[in-house]
Amino acid sequence: MSIQATFAAFEAELNRLVESFGKRLAELKSPGYAEAQLRSDFLDPFFAALGWDLTNRQGLIQKEREVEIESATQIGGGRKRADYLFRVDKRDRFVCEAKKPAEELHARYAFQAKRYAWNKSVFVALLTDFEELKIYIVGGKPHLDEPQVGEWKVTTSSNTRSSPANCGICSPAIRWPAAALTARLNRCPSAPPARARPASHGSGW
Repeated sequence: MSIQATFAAFEAELNRLVESFGKRLAELKSPGYAEAQLRSDFLDPFFAALGWDLTNRQGLIQKEREVEIESATQIGGGRKRADYLFRVDKRDRFVCEAKKPAEELHARYAFQAKRYAWNKSVFVALLTDFEELKIYIVGGKPHLDEPQVGEWKVTTSSNTRSSPANCGICSPAIRWPAAALTARLNRCPSAPPARARPASHGSGW
């Protein structure tokens, strides 16, 4: 990552975001609070605190920038957009799909996030409404009727305030998410072997 971050700074920002979320819960759970607002109010600051360059301060071209917002993805002959695509050393590493807090992170959304990862040939998909964060290991073609397949970690904003290390995408080294997560995946029994990495599927489905 291009932006230096410290664990102390991240801890302070995470606590601020969690406190703000709790105070605004009624508003955030209302139908009128949109996904785009969630990303601006909570997810963008969250990832920025981890050191990710969301504003492209490096001035990289779109296909090389560290965080690509609404990254175009070919699925089933159509064009969809993943909310976030994260890169390290200009290589795609994982995607994140955001949903507004008024909605449950149900099976269809899990399938959507995993399908973005599968079609972008990355191993990891995140699904979050900030209140809850789900991390999926994507080692094979996802199916709608198998929402828990690949589910590696689930955490909520309430259990991160006491200890930010509980956050599913945090590490004391803080120069993650890709580096630390990759190291964790190498030790995770459910992680797919390197040869299982999917090829680029493009408009396959």
